[in-house]
Formats: sequence, structure tokens, C-alpha cells
Amino acid sequence: MVSKRETRKRFIATALSHLPPYIAQYPSDEQKWLHAFLTVLRHYEVDTKATRQQFIEQWRQFQENLRANEAYLTLPFLWFALSYLTRATQLLDVALFHADDFYTYLATHLRGTDGLGVFPLVRKQVPLVDERWEQLQYASKKLIVPLTSEELEVLTILYDFSFNGGIEALSPRQLKAVVSSQTRTPLLVRRLPRICTRVDAHWAVVWHFPAFDLTQVYCRMEVGEHINTLSEILDCGDPTNTTLRGSNLYTVRNVERMYLGVLLVPSHLVMALQTYLEVCQEQGDLIVHEYEPVIERQHTSALADYKPNKGWQKWGVTACMKLVKELRPRKQRVRQARAAVYYTSFNDAWHYFELPRPTQAIPLLCREDLNTYTPYPGLAKNRIENDSPLLKTLHYHRVMVVVIFAHQLIREFTIPEYWLTLPRIPFAQLSHLLQRVPYTNVFRTKDHYHLWAPLNPYLGDWLERELGWAVRDIIPYHVRHSLAYDDYDFPAQEWKAPRVLEEE
Repeated sequence: MVSKRETRKRFIATALSHLPPYIAQYPSDEQKWLHAFLTVLRHYEVDTKATRQQFIEQWRQFQENLRANEAYLTLPFLWFALSYLTRATQLLDVALFHADDFYTYLATHLRGTDGLGVFPLVRKQVPLVDERWEQLQYASKKLIVPLTSEELEVLTILYDFSFNGGIEALSPRQLKAVVSSQTRTPLLVRRLPRICTRVDAHWAVVWHFPAFDLTQVYCRMEVGEHINTLSEILDCGDPTNTTLRGSNLYTVRNVERMYLGVLLVPSHLVMALQTYLEVCQEQGDLIVHEYEPVIERQHTSALADYKPNKGWQKWGVTACMKLVKELRPRKQRVRQARAAVYYTSFNDAWHYFELPRPTQAIPLLCREDLNTYTPYPGLAKNRIENDSPLLKTLHYHRVMVVVIFAHQLIREFTIPEYWLTLPRIPFAQLSHLLQRVPYTNVFRTKDHYHLWAPLNPYLGDWLERELGWAVRDIIPYHVRHSLAYDDYDFPAQEWKAPRVLEEE
């Protein structure tokens, strides 16, 4: 009898052998990406350590070429290809001797369902810009099997420890210890790496920027018709623009020339940035719709809507009506949402000049291994030992916290990213939304809350229609870079001005 594993491997081999004639009918620029994708898949035989490494190396090369090419921003096929191969590699990383989950995953999305798979889409000559590739990306991000109650219990422990346990949450040894002490099933500790990989859990350090003389500013801007991209006015990727590289900016889907997000600027230059944008507006290069310095930011996570063996609860009319009712303005005392919301809380009363040697904190803010979301297997590479006393001091003063980001669970919830702008309401009231969303970034300004959140489009429509909130479907434009050591003037003990804000 032929095993399921062999059946899936045969299907993969058959699909790969039949695709080239169909690919040959695509435009030459699209053929290039399809062939690059197939080059990785042709290394699907992973029954030895050497062949597994070959697949991983091919994936890494594909990823490097993709991220270095602007085509990634415009081709939904590449969005699918990157997430599909990344997920396959993650399954391979935790596979046992026989990589059954790996083969099942590859075959499932090569074949697809209802015509939504690599083979049927290529056979139909579906262009790489077609939204069906984005739909396939969404489908390929689903867990094949939902989390069990025990796995969800482990994840809850990890969430609680990460948000409250300090830098120890960056240590695999400490993570194992806390799971071991709080679970009723000892064997779960041995499965911890696999569980973390299943949910694609990553950890990172989050800083309270005002404590280090940095300010985030929420902006929504529209570039003039003669301007191709915002980078012509405000190039956040330019190293000479120092702290602006730590900004997060987005375009608004189906709204031409619109950009929004948070800019990171030295605190003493907040007004200079506003003046610069106003000058650009006077010249007709830009329309500044909103400019609001961020007073406080929070990262929140919640698992309340995830049910063991089922996954995330679905959003329907009843659920939306109930949430809208809880979020409406009310005069009576607002009750906090009952379900746990894990969130960061920072201390506004502490400044890094209170350290014996203030500038010793700056290199930590610039350490990429701390500031980049790192998966569980990579945490051991975060060499925090030498900096442990200082990191503990900063965490004690609540100007640095550790957060966990379970990418796979967030993708399971929904793929689209939204930016919500709403009036300042009591945080206890806002928590009713935060407990229903797996992860949010909350930016509080003088008059508003601005939220980045993965959001169900159906719920987004309800919030906009019933509450009058601005709910915008966004696409990443500039992803935050770590601050650079050279961004800081150590003799002057202040951050260097971005080039666009330097005085003539």
C-alpha cells in the first residue's frame, strides 16, 4: 500500500513537471518569478539532513532576491510565494524524521480547492497581479490543525510571562522553566519548540521612546499629483535621515497618493518636522491631513476569542452588534472587559539621564537582535548576558518591555491590516475591542486613539458605519528599521537631526 506521504510527494513531482509549459505562456518578467519559485520547490525531497538544508538554502536565496526587488510591493503572487515558502520552512524546521506536515502543506496549496491553488491558477494563466494570488496567500496561512486546549494553555503562559516577566522572556531556558512550573502535563515542555513554531511565535523588546528623547508622531499625508512617492519628500529609508528610519508608514488601499503612520523623530525636533511638512504643503508637494504627537503607545494581545480545536470565533451580525454597543459613548461607569488583555504599560516619570552613564543605554536601543522579532529557536542567539543588569534596570523602571507576537495566530484571525482612528474614550471601554483582536498597536494622542490592528473586514465596516470611526485598509510602505549607533551624537548626548530637518 502506498503511504499518504508518498502519494503527496508524487503529486508534488507531477505538478512541478507539468507547470513549465504553462509558465512559458506568461510575460517574460512574470516567468522570471514563477521559475524562481519553482526552483525552490524542486528541492521538495527532504528525507535527509542534507536535502533539508538544500531546501532551506534555496528558500533563503529566494527571500533575499525578493526583498531586494520592488516587485514584491506590487505582485500578489510574490506575497503568496514568500509566505507559502516561509511557512513550509517552519514546518520543516520542527519536522520529525518523516516530514509529513511539510509534504501535506506543499501538496495542499499546489492542488488548492475550488480552483484556488498554484497549479490551477498557473494553468489558467492568471496574472501575477491578480487578487486571487492574495486569496491563495490567505488560504495558505491557515493552520492545518487548530490548537488543542493544552497548546493554548502553553501559549497563555507564554503571553503572561512575556508581558510581565522582563528580559527572562528572551531566554529559552526560562520559558521552559515557567511552562514546566505552570502546566499539568510535563511532556508539554518537550513540545514547546514545536508549539512556538506552529504559531510562529516571535519575541522582541519594545522601548518607551520619550524616556530616551524620541517622539513618535502620527501623520496622515497626501502627496501632490506631480510627486511619485512620499520618499521624494520624506525618505525614511535614507540612513542620513537617522531616526526617521524607525518609522512605520503605510499606503491606504484604493486611495491614491495617501500615506499614514508614525514617524520617529528626536523629541526636540517635533516642531521642526511639522514646519518642514508645512513648507512642503506650501510648495504644493504635500497635503498634511493630520499631525499629532503620540503621548503614549501600547502593544496589546488577547486570546479570548480562540477556542481549542476550533480556532478563532467567527464574526457575525450578533457579535458585531454586541461589540458596537459596548464601544458606544456612555455616561455611566464603564466596565473593563472581563477577558484578559495583555498590554504594555510604560513609566513617563523616568529619563535615561538618571543612569550613572546615560549613553550606555543608547547601544541597546540600536541592537538589532533585541529590536527585531526573533523566533523561539533564535532566542538563544540573543546574547543578553553582558547587558543583563542594564536591561533589568530599564525594565524595572518600565521604559523597556518584552512582547510576544504569534504571527500564525494573527494570520489565522485575518490577513488585512487596518488603521483605526477614533475619539479618546475610556481605556476600559476600548478594552472591549482589544480583547477581541489578537494583537494591536495603540497610539494615544491629545484627542484620539490610533490603532494598528489585523481586523476582520466585516467588523471594520461595522465600526465605521455604526460608530463613525475612520477605518482604513492599509498596505506596508516603510517598515521600521532599528536605530543606528551613528544616529546618536554621544559628545552632545542627543540624537542627530535627520537630514531633511537640518538647518541650512
